[in-house]
Amino acid sequence: MEQRIKKANINYYDRNEFVNIEEIGELYKANWKKDGKLVTLKSFKLDDDNVREIAHEIKLRANNDINDVMMELYGITKNSSDNYLLVVEYAEGGTLRNYLEKNFLSLKWRDKYELVIQLSGAIEFLHEGGIVHKDLHSGSILVHQNSIKLADSGLNKRIKDSSQAWLDTIPYTDPRRFDIEEMSSGAFELNEKSDVYSVGVLLWELSSGKKPFSDKEYNLFLAREITQGLREAMVDGTPNDYYTLYERCWNGDPDKRPTIRKVITALKLMISSLDPEYSESSLSKQKQIIQQFNLNHGLFLNGYNIEPSKQAVFTEDGELNMSLYEGQPLVYTSINDRNSRINLLDFNSDDNDVQLDESLQPSDICINFPVAEITYTADLSKTFSNFINDDRGKLYEMYGHHFPRKIFIGGKLFIDGLKSFTSTQIDIFITYLTWIYNTAKYEKEIPFNNLSALNFFPKILTPDGINLDNHKKLTKWMNDLYQDDTVEIISYNNLVPIYQLKSDTISLVDEIQPGVANFKEKLTLENWVKNTKYIRWVKEFQLHRGLIIDKKLKLKISKENAIDLINIPNVNSSNKFCLSIVKPTTTLDDMLIDNNVFSDNEDISSFPFIKVSDDLSHEDYAHFLVKCEQYKVLLNRDNIKPSEKFKLIIERALENMKPHIFLQEIFENYGHFIPLSIILGKSLKNTIENSSYISKRIDLESPVFESLKSHLADFSIPCLLTQKGDIIEKNGLSEWIQNINNDLEIIEFNNIIPLYDILEVEQKKEIDIILNKRNNFRIIMTGSIDLKYSDITKQLIVGIRPPVEKKNYEIFGSIVSKNNSKLKDIFVTFGSYEIDQFTATIRTSKKINIKDYYILWMMIGNPSELSVFGPNNREIQVEYVKQSIKLQRNNSYSITTHQLSQGYDISIKCFKPIEIKFAGWSKNCVHLNISNPKSIKSDIENVEIAICVLNSGHEKSWIDINAKKYSIGCILTENNYLDIVSNAQKYLKTTYPTKNEREKETMLVISKKNLENHLDLSEFVNLEKLNCSGNDLTSLDISKNKHLTEIDCSQNKIISLDLSNCLYIKSITANCNQLIDIRLPIVNSEKLEYLNLLDNSFSQNLNYFSRFVNLKELLIGSIDGDRIQQGKFNKFYGSMKPLKSMIKLKSLSINNTDIDSGLEFLPDCITNFRCLADKRSEAKVKKIYDQLGIYTLNSVDAFQGRYNLKAWKENWKTVKEKEALLNQIKQIEELTSSDKLNELEKEESNLIAKEVELVEKNNHLEVEIKNLEQVTNNLKQLVNELNAKLEQKEVAYQQTKEQLEEKEEKLKSFTGEKLENFTTEKLMEKEELNKEIGNLKKMLLDKEKDVEQSEKQLEEINTELETKEKESDNLKNELDNIKSSLTEIQNKKAELSKLKKKLEHEKKFSKTGTSGLRKQMDDLKKELQSLKNQEIKAKELKNELEEIRRNKNRLQNEKAQQQDIVEDLQKEQTNLQENLKNLNNKLKEKEGLINKLEQQKEQQIKDLQNKLEDCLDKLKNKEELIEELQNKFDEEIRKHQENLSFLNSKLKNKEKLIEELQNKLDEETKKYHISQEDLASLNNKLKNKEKFIEELQSKLDEETKKYQISQENLASLNNELKNKEEIIEELQNNLNEETRKYQISQENLASLNDELKNKGEIIEELQNNLNEEIRKYQISQENLSSLNNELKNKEEIIEELQNKLDEETKKYQENLASLNSKLKNKEKLIEELQNNLNEETKKYQISQENLISLNNELENREELIEKLQSNLDEETRKYQVSQENITSLNNQLKNKEGLINELQQQGEVIKNRIRETNILLPQIQTKNTKLKELIDTVKKKDLGKKGKLLIDNMLEKHKNFILGDNDSASKELEKINQKLIEDYELTNKEINEILNTHEEVIRFDIQLTSLLNPESE
Repeated sequence: MEQRIKKANINYYDRNEFVNIEEIGELYKANWKKDGKLVTLKSFKLDDDNVREIAHEIKLRANNDINDVMMELYGITKNSSDNYLLVVEYAEGGTLRNYLEKNFLSLKWRDKYELVIQLSGAIEFLHEGGIVHKDLHSGSILVHQNSIKLADSGLNKRIKDSSQAWLDTIPYTDPRRFDIEEMSSGAFELNEKSDVYSVGVLLWELSSGKKPFSDKEYNLFLAREITQGLREAMVDGTPNDYYTLYERCWNGDPDKRPTIRKVITALKLMISSLDPEYSESSLSKQKQIIQQFNLNHGLFLNGYNIEPSKQAVFTEDGELNMSLYEGQPLVYTSINDRNSRINLLDFNSDDNDVQLDESLQPSDICINFPVAEITYTADLSKTFSNFINDDRGKLYEMYGHHFPRKIFIGGKLFIDGLKSFTSTQIDIFITYLTWIYNTAKYEKEIPFNNLSALNFFPKILTPDGINLDNHKKLTKWMNDLYQDDTVEIISYNNLVPIYQLKSDTISLVDEIQPGVANFKEKLTLENWVKNTKYIRWVKEFQLHRGLIIDKKLKLKISKENAIDLINIPNVNSSNKFCLSIVKPTTTLDDMLIDNNVFSDNEDISSFPFIKVSDDLSHEDYAHFLVKCEQYKVLLNRDNIKPSEKFKLIIERALENMKPHIFLQEIFENYGHFIPLSIILGKSLKNTIENSSYISKRIDLESPVFESLKSHLADFSIPCLLTQKGDIIEKNGLSEWIQNINNDLEIIEFNNIIPLYDILEVEQKKEIDIILNKRNNFRIIMTGSIDLKYSDITKQLIVGIRPPVEKKNYEIFGSIVSKNNSKLKDIFVTFGSYEIDQFTATIRTSKKINIKDYYILWMMIGNPSELSVFGPNNREIQVEYVKQSIKLQRNNSYSITTHQLSQGYDISIKCFKPIEIKFAGWSKNCVHLNISNPKSIKSDIENVEIAICVLNSGHEKSWIDINAKKYSIGCILTENNYLDIVSNAQKYLKTTYPTKNEREKETMLVISKKNLENHLDLSEFVNLEKLNCSGNDLTSLDISKNKHLTEIDCSQNKIISLDLSNCLYIKSITANCNQLIDIRLPIVNSEKLEYLNLLDNSFSQNLNYFSRFVNLKELLIGSIDGDRIQQGKFNKFYGSMKPLKSMIKLKSLSINNTDIDSGLEFLPDCITNFRCLADKRSEAKVKKIYDQLGIYTLNSVDAFQGRYNLKAWKENWKTVKEKEALLNQIKQIEELTSSDKLNELEKEESNLIAKEVELVEKNNHLEVEIKNLEQVTNNLKQLVNELNAKLEQKEVAYQQTKEQLEEKEEKLKSFTGEKLENFTTEKLMEKEELNKEIGNLKKMLLDKEKDVEQSEKQLEEINTELETKEKESDNLKNELDNIKSSLTEIQNKKAELSKLKKKLEHEKKFSKTGTSGLRKQMDDLKKELQSLKNQEIKAKELKNELEEIRRNKNRLQNEKAQQQDIVEDLQKEQTNLQENLKNLNNKLKEKEGLINKLEQQKEQQIKDLQNKLEDCLDKLKNKEELIEELQNKFDEEIRKHQENLSFLNSKLKNKEKLIEELQNKLDEETKKYHISQEDLASLNNKLKNKEKFIEELQSKLDEETKKYQISQENLASLNNELKNKEEIIEELQNNLNEETRKYQISQENLASLNDELKNKGEIIEELQNNLNEEIRKYQISQENLSSLNNELKNKEEIIEELQNKLDEETKKYQENLASLNSKLKNKEKLIEELQNNLNEETKKYQISQENLISLNNELENREELIEKLQSNLDEETRKYQVSQENITSLNNQLKNKEGLINELQQQGEVIKNRIRETNILLPQIQTKNTKLKELIDTVKKKDLGKKGKLLIDNMLEKHKNFILGDNDSASKELEKINQKLIEDYELTNKEINEILNTHEEVIRFDIQLTSLLNPESE
């Protein structure tokens, strides 16, 4: 671990470097010996993760100079117990919590503000560095030298056990962290706004001095309450601005919280506006602001500028309020228009001769960027109050025209020259300006790199005339504005005319601003930007988000932003109308087209992390799409990048032990793919049924309406659908075309790429390793076992964390000493593999102290199967070879591997207790020495050896185990390399001794030369053909043979074959090897035509072969039974879908593989397809073989791969179409059923009733609101009047006060004069002054009272006004809700009416329309249901006892579910009847096939008749051959009769064989106790076969008779034909008719044979179904009787067919008799005799063919009988298996019942616990009450704060003493007790009574905890 610390660049200090170590709670304080510096030592658990976190913290501090805001982290040390400690800087003030406890009462508000600003500044520093703290609370914030410092950047939380610490910080944690939905989805991650929430809570804590919710227990209940909105109340005396700020910070919605920068700005404004008693400097600063902006002056408008008035209107000692501007920047258009008659800068702007000054230059745009708003209220100045001149001109000259109630300060820009830009350039510039603003104010990154390099830039001027003509200047100006507070006045608002300041009525002017005389329109920046398509489209069409295909095959847009746009996307305008016909080939294609996704040649189903079945589309239709393309948005792949959040969450998934699961979830949240091309416009759609059209695009000519109309007529399309599902009839198309510019839609996503592709190269590499597409073995995890405390005489059990999914892994390992050296006399074996553990067994031949050693182990396996893949060793390549070797007297062995190299790590394992030693290595062999123990006989025993080869690509293949590098096996070096030259190389050197000879050779044939090991052909650089088959080669080096076109390396021992450099390879024969890997060329992949990989050891799907589109033969099965028995066979699996593009493939072999689907994807060109499972009964390919069973003539054809695949596809399509049609009909029936319509009508009537009710309520509320508005307006008017009067009274009061002061001054002047200077006049004047002063004082008092009454009245009216306004707001909200409900109701009614209309159009639409309507119906129902659900209030959370009851109910439900399962097993009995119905349907399909074959035969007969006529013409002149032919005919008859006799003898033998089979059947019946019904069924089958053979014999006899009859007819014809010339034509027709009927009879015979085959297969299938049903539930008797009935039905069908055959035969005989009677009267047909003779010759040949067919049929019958025998054996075996399964099922049911009983017992235990808890709770409450009373009694004594703390400390130590910390707690407890007795005069009795009661409380708590958490015991 010390090495790991050192490698991580973490300073490590010896514990002897620290002195004066003192424990402080959970920490230690110490001095550094070298300089006496104080440090804090924190204990923590050191593991790999924590070392990584500490290293990250140190790196973070190095990259960001944050020691000014954070305590310094020095490194790590150890204590005397070898526990690790962090060494950090010491904070003398302790934590903020401790600091507040000690100093809160002495803190003033200015001190609190300064602390808060320091805290916020520290957080801002972190945020600027991209760091989120995530653990802010008063315990993680320190006070050092009266300044705030952070303890760390969140390190403490990351290295602490979160399960122990998280409860302590609940009040400070973002509530979204506890939100159930957020937690379950894993989508929420603590961010910068989470830190702001924590700061808000800390602001409250600083204002109160208390921990938040100190009166509550920190638990999940508190977390839920906080999530639901619980917050602490404002503390009295808290400034309103301060309260508003922390209330905004702890807002439940993160988007509504301010940034930390805004928090700091607000705090600075607060501290600057403190009252003088808090800060003298603040008053000075306030005056500076007033003077800087002339806030107490009026505004003088001179027509072109705004100037402050000459004289102040108000005093300078008024109230200044400054607050941050929270709104949007303001945009003004068409500035200073010369044609306008308005000049806002001229007080007399109503004049008609307005002319603007030259300084007011016109501009396209003016934008105000307000930073803050200022209001100033003060008393009128004396000079203004005393100004009594009626001349307004003089008034305006002195005091200006207006006074502003509100002033905005910030920045202003004038923008001109936009008219010369295109609309696209203007949009880009607006986008650019918006992002510059967002970057400066909100610190957002500009998402588009190309914005900063615009090649067009308008004229941008500041009010000072500075031209911001480039990106650098503009960004500097904006940053200065928002970051350096460089501001000026940009507008004056709420202006009062100066002359109205003294009057009762006031009329306000909205706004004037410097430099703006007039403007056209005023907008917010947000509204201005809305008109730009770039910003709008990015947001509206969610270009940042990926597309997801969910498990239900539906397309969704991700909820998270997956990408960031580096540059603005290119947008090309277009206005094209086109018509597209697109025919989907798969169900996925269908869904994508329906959602406007066109993937071109991309196979989206193959994209990473998409898990959907992409079946071939069976429906015969095409999509008919009408598009108006208006814009094409193009995203360059180089201009997009993954979002930071996406990258971060990917990185975390890659670090997880189950990365594949986490990656799957991430891509299902962020998207599977993104389009690089998006077309916007409008579209319509429909489908074309039974479409034979290919996909194509048709550009619609102008006029579009006429062109489109003609195409609709061509395709018989009555109407079209919009994307929203609205119906557009033909007569509405013209209107639709005219309105295409409204509401753009996405009509096409194109150029689709996987979202995975946008990731960085390193992340993609890691994901590729995790996906493990070639299913290679990898290092799953590693570990070590310290043998210090292990008993090596026993097996060690090693836990697997996390557990794996399967047990198919392998463990390799070794034993090493503490200095990492391996031992020779001790070894370890592993076994007993489980998903969560395995065992290790140690064997040694010597006595060794095992305590000083470790076991190092590693698990290898397929990550995809195990679902676990540790992050530390993923890049290491793993080769796993398992081989069985036969022990020889010679103990040296070689095992073949891939090519080896120096640095590889070799681990060896034997599956028997044999000591194996590594002897050396060569190019592709590992050489071993084996010592055989006495228990194993040499030369007899076979042992299995497993070898693991590790290759990290470095000099040495070390692996990471617990953060250290180890070699777990033997490292291959030059020293252990064995330079063994193979005999193959020797042969090449001998045969081709010179390099020149080797280079000349173009064809090399070295087959069957007994060549072994490695063959290096690198010097045969011109080799084109290679045959090295029939040797013992283990590897080939053909990397330099680039011209190779053919290779045959079959029948060797090659493990890996690399042909990646053979770019011209056409033919590869590599069967009968041990191949697990083949590498084929990526380029020129179309060259390969033949690939034979039969009988190898591959284990993968077929995706690798998809690019070889020109393959003609692909052989990847296994046919060697011996190799299969040894476990050496190809394990190809999955679907044949990747082969769908192989349009030239003729032959395919997948025999005995696990390929089980994709038959529908096979190209039609295949003529030979082998899919047997004859050597591996468990092979999944049997599923395909069974499907094709009826599409071949016989087993020979099946063996040879001759199937009618086209017929299978047609049948598959028919079945799928039928299923789809039935489902569609069912759904349409549901949609159009009267119940559904009634339901809709009922829903509509409910909506109407609700609408009426809401309308009435709405009208009532509107009346109330009008009344309230009237009252409110009256109150407002009254307030304005009172304000005006109050101002007038204040003015009068001030004037009276001033007069009184003047009089008093004058009276003082009289008082100072001498008596002799007084005259009578002066005395009278003095008396008059005294009277006036008295009157003025009286008036002053009256006015003071009047003002007070007015203020009181005004306050009451304001209160009433606020109440009314609140009522008005509430009513308005309610009214808005009602209006919203009414709108929703109207929408629902509109949708219902539309839905009815669409149901009427149902017949006009095909699949797409119907599904769309159905989807809308479902969506409507969901929306209506959601409206109802909104009315239901959320229920309160249940307490823990209710949770326990629910668990009990759940257990009872599980029991009921088990009973339901048993009932379900009983119900499945009925499934057999459905299977029988399916068999009937299949039979009907076969009858249809028979009819089709009959039609084909009729056509063949017609062709034969045509040929026959040609032959008759040729044979007219050959009468002389009649006699010769007659002789030959007689000879053939004789042979025919001999054949018949031979057949009869054969039939007798078959009868004997049947009797033997019957005897065997009887014996088997006795052996296996088969039920009597089953035996009867089998006997009937055999008897039916006997009858069938007898029937065949009778048919043969009948054919013989027919032949004899035909001979007699021929003789008769020879005698009669001379006189039968008149009916030649009639005779010919009759013969043709009879020929046709004869052929039909022969076809019926063949049909019967086929039917018999089908019956055998049906019987086998029925028997399988029967066995399945027996295994499910014991219903064999019913199934057998059902099968017997089915067989009887089939026998009836056979009898019916036989009757038909007899009837046809009878007709044939009658026709022959009729022919004979007619021919007796015909004497003139001598010439026709020759023709008739030839006709009969043809018949004879046909009869000969029939005889041959019968012979073949008999042979087939023999095979059938043999098959029946084997079936009988198989059926017997299955019956036994079924009995075993039934027994097993009974046992399982018993186990389930036992489990239910056990669960019931657990429920009783839980009940008892609840009962005990209920008893215990009152006792706890009583004891707690008593304890509290005792403590309160003691604390009432004069103990002081320290005494009370001692009481609390005593209870804490007493608790520790009881819970187990006996020694230290006992001593400290005694000290505290003694101190309480001595210093605070408490008695032992009082202390003991408290402690005894406290102990009882603790004991009760422990007892309660054990009841509620029994597992913790």
